[in-house]
Amino acid sequence: MSWDAIGAVGELLGATAVLVTLIYLAVQVRQANSAGQRESFRGYVSELNNRLLEPQRDPEFVELFQRANRDWNSISLRDQAVVSSVYSSYLFVCDEVFALRESGDLDPALQYQADQAVAAILQMPGPAVWWEHGCSFYSPSFRDHVDQLLASEDCPPPMHHTLPWYMGEADETEKLP
Repeated sequence: MSWDAIGAVGELLGATAVLVTLIYLAVQVRQANSAGQRESFRGYVSELNNRLLEPQRDPEFVELFQRANRDWNSISLRDQAVVSSVYSSYLFVCDEVFALRESGDLDPALQYQADQAVAAILQMPGPAVWWEHGCSFYSPSFRDHVDQLLASEDCPPPMHHTLPWYMGEADETEKLP
């Protein structure tokens, strides 16, 4: 065998090794992306619990939250600040989720879940007024996205239609069927 033939075999083996390495790295990157998306989902759920659900463990806050959800202007400015801290921190998380989705770094299913919750919340009377006054603090693309979602035929029902305790209707003894 000549040196040229040995060199050609060496080049072929080297090219094959590079190709196998690239395929291996592509598989590793895909697995890392999948793990990252799962971690993003866990992070979103954790933030949701911290921002929106955790304050609702306080019975006094629940009553205030229900009044705010029914009629934003019926509560004092101090109470508006308290409830706004919950609404705004939750919506900032959703704005971040939207930005991740726009950059391609998030599973569309997670964005769908966030969209459903945001639309359901912002259709209640109190949060609708709050959004009207506070939406300027969010990114323009997120605001446009939310406005389009709220105007969509596929918009979910308001939160209190499916989870009536969000507004705490007059008869507090009433239970879900």
